Amino acid sequence: MSSIALNPTGTGRTPVSAWMTPWQAWGLILIVPYVLVFVFFVLYPIGYGFWLARRPETYAHLFEDPIFVRSVVNTLVFLIVAINLKMMIALLLSGFFVQARTWIKWLSVLFILPWAVPSIPTIMSLRFMLNPEWGVINQLIFRLTLEDGPNWLNDPTIALGMAMRVHI
Repeated sequence: MSSIALNPTGTGRTPVSAWMTPWQAWGLILIVPYVLVFVFFVLYPIGYGFWLARRPETYAHLFEDPIFVRSVVNTLVFLIVAINLKMMIALLLSGFFVQARTWIKWLSVLFILPWAVPSIPTIMSLRFMLNPEWGVINQLIFRLTLEDGPNWLNDPTIALGMAMRVHI
């Protein structure tokens, strides 16, 4: 006696319901839009970038641009300074917060709060505070010293320093 079941249609193909439940079929149907978005908005731009990068004349113009050189330097400074400093502070704080004391538990809530707040409102509020014309910080500097504060977001060194502080 054979244990192989024959296909009732006689075509040699098994119907979809034989190898997939309705829940699995709906799962595949509902995941298709996400796969399409991933293909069109992630894989296609990366592939197009690689296709453009195969021509050497694109790099000749790129390295002549002073903005590109400045952005590479800023990226390296950000990576070397901000990322490593953030890692060092995180390791020190994790060693501090591992202690089992009640006041440390309450203090850890204050440190977790900025992590829980989304980045966009934080960045927008910092841009508002650091505006050179009507920002809160420059108004405070003007009232205390009667001098204008620095142009926080247009000076390259100050802006890079502020970006690293915000990241940390």
